Amino acid sequence: MKKLNVGCGEKPMNGYVNLDVCKFKGVDVVHNLDKFPYPFKDNTFDEIRAEQVIEHVNKFPEVMRELCRILKPNGVLKIWSVTAHTIWVQPFHKRAFMHNTMDFFCNYPTEHGTYDFKAVRVKKYIFGKRWTFWNYLIEPIMNKIPTAYECSFLYYLFPARETYFELVK
Repeated sequence: MKKLNVGCGEKPMNGYVNLDVCKFKGVDVVHNLDKFPYPFKDNTFDEIRAEQVIEHVNKFPEVMRELCRILKPNGVLKIWSVTAHTIWVQPFHKRAFMHNTMDFFCNYPTEHGTYDFKAVRVKKYIFGKRWTFWNYLIEPIMNKIPTAYECSFLYYLFPARETYFELVK
């Protein structure tokens, strides 16, 4: 199984091809995600992991198309990213994600074309649990009713730390 860790930074992972814009220790491929095409053939990877990186790109729709191109059929793209509550914590964030953001990349015609992802297998909010024991209780409930969560005061009372998606090609 061939796996890609996109935007690995200083945390490369064993068993993955580690890609980053900077040549940190353990980075296998140095490449800017906003430069196309990526240095991989079509249908190369069974799994692509993008943890806290997609919110930094300038050309988000094009990046999603390129990740789809290099993902094998039935491969999985795993994305962890910021929410609207945490987007401005870091000055290099360009966008935040809600629970249905990735639905637009699943056979949905857009001004950027149609994407080849079949489905979003998982979409969930991840809540910080370091100090707030309530978040242990809230997380499973809010992930059952994400639209109600996003449209209510609970979104502000119990802000999620990040979103997680799994897209299947």
